[in-house]
Amino acid sequence: MYSRQAMSDYYQKQQERDFQKQSFERYATDHTQVKAANTRFDRIEYKAAELKPQFSIDEQRMIDEYEKDLIEKARAEEENRAALEQAEADRRNESERIRLESKRKRILEQDQDLKDLRRAINAAETSKANHQMMFANRQKAEETRLNEQALEQQSLAELEARNKRIQDERDAKQLQIQQETYNFMLQMAEQKEAKRQAELYEKNEIERKLVQLEIQKALDARQQQIQATQNQHKQAVRDRDQFLRDKELVQKKEAERARNEEEQIKLHQQIQFQRETERANANKIRTLQFDALLQKMAETNRRREAKLQKMEDLRIEIAQFLEEEKQKQRYLQDQEQARKMRQDLVQAQEVQRQERLQKELDTRNQEEYYKNQALQQYKESMEYERAAELKKKQMLVQYREQAEEMLRVQREKREQEEVQRRLEEQKLAQEQWYDEESKQIVQEERERLIRECAAQVFDYMNAGTIKEEDIQLLPADLQEKIKQMRIDRQYQKSGVVGNDKNLVPQIPNREKIDIAKKELEQKKMAYKSALPW
Repeated sequence: MYSRQAMSDYYQKQQERDFQKQSFERYATDHTQVKAANTRFDRIEYKAAELKPQFSIDEQRMIDEYEKDLIEKARAEEENRAALEQAEADRRNESERIRLESKRKRILEQDQDLKDLRRAINAAETSKANHQMMFANRQKAEETRLNEQALEQQSLAELEARNKRIQDERDAKQLQIQQETYNFMLQMAEQKEAKRQAELYEKNEIERKLVQLEIQKALDARQQQIQATQNQHKQAVRDRDQFLRDKELVQKKEAERARNEEEQIKLHQQIQFQRETERANANKIRTLQFDALLQKMAETNRRREAKLQKMEDLRIEIAQFLEEEKQKQRYLQDQEQARKMRQDLVQAQEVQRQERLQKELDTRNQEEYYKNQALQQYKESMEYERAAELKKKQMLVQYREQAEEMLRVQREKREQEEVQRRLEEQKLAQEQWYDEESKQIVQEERERLIRECAAQVFDYMNAGTIKEEDIQLLPADLQEKIKQMRIDRQYQKSGVVGNDKNLVPQIPNREKIDIAKKELEQKKMAYKSALPW
C-alpha cells in the first residue's frame, strides 16, 4: 500500500518530531527550574517586602512588567506542553493506523478463505460473462437467420408480384389487340360497304343516263334500223347464248375457287377456334353483323335487279348485249371484291397470329430471364449463407481455441496459486499470528465480498462456496430462493414429485407420504361409479 520512499519520508519526519520534542522538553525543564527558583525568590522577597516601605512608581511599574513577563512565559509553557501532548497523540494514532493498515493488507492478501472466495467470485463472474456472451451470440445468430428468411420471403413475394403484373399486362394487351382487330375489321367492312354503295349509285346514274340516251337514239332511229335491229337481235341472241355458256363456265370456276377458298378458310378458322376460344363471342357477333350486311347487300341487289328488269323491257331490243356485258363485268368485279375481302381477312388473321406468336415468344423469353435472375439471386444468397456459415464455424473454432487457452492459463495460475497458498499456510501455521483483530478484519472483508459481489453472481457459483452463516448477508429474494431450493431438494429426496406435493402441508418423510397415498386409495375404492372420482 505504501512505497519505500513514502515510508522513508515518514520515518524522517518522525525523527524530526522526536528531536523537536526533546528540544521542547529541555526548554520546559529549564523554564520550570527558573520559575521555581523565581517563585522561591519572590516568596522570600515578598516576606521581606512586608517589612520594607512601599516602592516608588517606577519601581512598581518595573515589578508589574516583570510579573507580566512571568505570566506570559507560564502561558507559553502551557501552550507548548499542550502542543507536545497533541503531537504525541497524533503520532501514536498515525502509527496505530499504519500498523492496522499494514496488518489488514497482509491479512487480506494471505488469508486462504478470502482467496478462495475471491477466486470463486471471479470464476462465477467469468461464467456469467461467458453465458451472456453465448446468449448474445445465439440471439444474434437467430436475428440473422430471421432477417435472411424475411429477405428471402420478400424477394419471392416481389418475384411473384412481378410475374403477376406481367401476366396481367399480357392479358390486357391481348384483349386490347383483339378489340382493336374487331374494330378494324368492322371499320373495313363499313368502309367497303359505303364505297360499294357509292360506286353502285354512280353506276346506276350512269346507266340511267345511258338508257335515256339510248332510248332517245332508238326512238329517233327506230324507223331506220328495224331491219338492222332484227339482225342485231339474232346476233344478240347468239351472243347471249355464248355469253350464258361462258358465264356458266366462269361461274363454275368461280364457285370451285370459292369452295376451295371457303374450305381453306374453314380449316384455318377451325385451327383458330381451337387456339382462340376466348374470341368466340367476338367472332360470332362479327359474323352476325357481316351476315346482316350481306343480307342487306343481297336485298339491295334484288331491288336493283328488279329495277333493271323493268328497264330491260324498254331497252331489251337495243341494249341486250351491252346490258349483259355490263352485268358480266359487274359480276366479275363483285367476285374480285369478295375475293380481295376474304384475302384481306385471311391476311389480317395471319398477321394477328404472327403478332400473338411473337408476343408469346417475348413473354416466354422475359419469364425465362426473370426465372434465371431469381435462380441467380437464390444461388448468390446460398453462397452468402455458406460463407456466413463457414465464417461462423471458424469463429466458433477460434473461440473454442481461445477458451481452451484461457482455461489452460487459468489452470496453471490456479496451480501456482495453490502452491503459493500452501506455502503461506505453512508460514502462517508456524508464525501463529492470527488474533481476534485479524479475525475481525477477515470477517468484515468476507461480509463485504458476499454482500457486494457474491449476490450478483450467486446463480453461477459452485455449491458449498457460500457458508450457512453467510446466507443472512444475501438479499431477501436470494434467501427465499435458497429456501425454496432446499424444500424442493427435500421433496425430491422423499420421493414427492408432481402434484403429490399438494397432498402434504409440510415437508414430509417417506412414511407420511405412504400413509397419505393409502388413504387416497381407500377413498377411491369407496365409490362404485365408473366415472373418475
